[in-house]
Amino acid sequence: MNQSFASIIFLFFLIKNSIVSQNDDCGTKYGCLKIPNDCQDLNCDYIVKWQDNGTYSHFVMQARPMQSSFYLAIGFSYDRKMGEDCVVMCKYSTSGRSSIEHYYNPRKEKTSEVLDPDNRSIGLTQSSVTIDDNFLTCSFKRLKSIENERDYFDLNEMYYLLMVKGYLDPDNEPINHKKNKFASSKEINFNFITKEENNSSLKYIKVHAILMTSIWMILATFGVIFARYFKFLNWYWSLFGTELWFAVHRAFMTLVPILTLIGFGAIFYAKDFEFIQPSLSLNFAHSSLGFITIAFSIIQPIYGVLRPSKNSENRTRFHWIHRIFGFLTILLAMASIVVGSVIFLNNEKMALFSAWIGWLATIVFLLEFANYKIKNKEKDEPLIETEDERSRSYHTLFDEKFKLLLLMTHAMASVIMIGLINLFINKQKLKPSVAIKWLSRYF
Repeated sequence: MNQSFASIIFLFFLIKNSIVSQNDDCGTKYGCLKIPNDCQDLNCDYIVKWQDNGTYSHFVMQARPMQSSFYLAIGFSYDRKMGEDCVVMCKYSTSGRSSIEHYYNPRKEKTSEVLDPDNRSIGLTQSSVTIDDNFLTCSFKRLKSIENERDYFDLNEMYYLLMVKGYLDPDNEPINHKKNKFASSKEINFNFITKEENNSSLKYIKVHAILMTSIWMILATFGVIFARYFKFLNWYWSLFGTELWFAVHRAFMTLVPILTLIGFGAIFYAKDFEFIQPSLSLNFAHSSLGFITIAFSIIQPIYGVLRPSKNSENRTRFHWIHRIFGFLTILLAMASIVVGSVIFLNNEKMALFSAWIGWLATIVFLLEFANYKIKNKEKDEPLIETEDERSRSYHTLFDEKFKLLLLMTHAMASVIMIGLINLFINKQKLKPSVAIKWLSRYF
């Protein structure tokens, strides 16, 4: 009995140690790059492993599968950008036509071409494509170099490693990808066993996404709502001698362009300070809307500082211009966020944006209705001035309290919804930056 128990314990530790050794072969048996850096096998989004085998290099690349036929590819590049790259593409087809093939990305082209149409797997041997435990594994050996093949990159040299996955079309060819792509932060020597730390641009993209959604869906909307619907608070409070609604509006709308520029800096850095090409239509639309929004958000507070005096005949014209451009800026920001979310999130998580926009429309409608009632009441029941204070009618006070209740409800609902959105954005489990950690406390 004791011998049987001891055998079971021994077997348990043997299995456990074999699993640990599988998790720990990065930097020992294989050189590797993982995304995120600290992930363990099935918890990783991407894994690329390599091992020197003389004239060949053995590669294993792994990733979470997509919903239908898709490809997982690695590229050997002289820079961190697509164009003039040698690509090995692993295709997983639901029809059973899975394969590993060699491609080449021409200069400044966003589509891949088969390296050798007569031999699509040129230089590749011992290829296998499997899905196990809902994780794709592609294994192959690649001949390091081939004479007289200019676009077949020699792995005796160092390259940046590009990674991407995307869907396949009905002809089993790759569809142009707009997301799910990453690049190593430095060149890699594939003849050595190293454990590469990936300081990829993804974390800066996440900082950009979290900042922009938080800024425009909380700060900007609250700044506009306060200015339009809560001027009545001047009856009760002021801030350093300034009307309360104006102090809040000014503070929020000054923070908006400052934080927006920080968010823009994060994405600009992530993209190596290069602008999006028009050929990437969705990304280009997102960046174009973003640029216009940033410009308007900077112009608006400057224009506000230059407002004419209360007695100026241009005061009314100023109010209308400032108001129209303010609402236009909010609409552009929301459009940019929606397009960005299409790039970054899937359809289920997009429902949160739809819910929030529907909620915002409901709140605005209710606040407009309350404003309408207050104006009608004040026409019917004029304000009575005394030496000490102005009295407000019971009905007006009730509607004002209703507006405050709406504001508090909107604040809680917005924080919860945007918190969930930002949690989905940050779902890749990268080590969060200071900005993400700070935001996560409130979400």
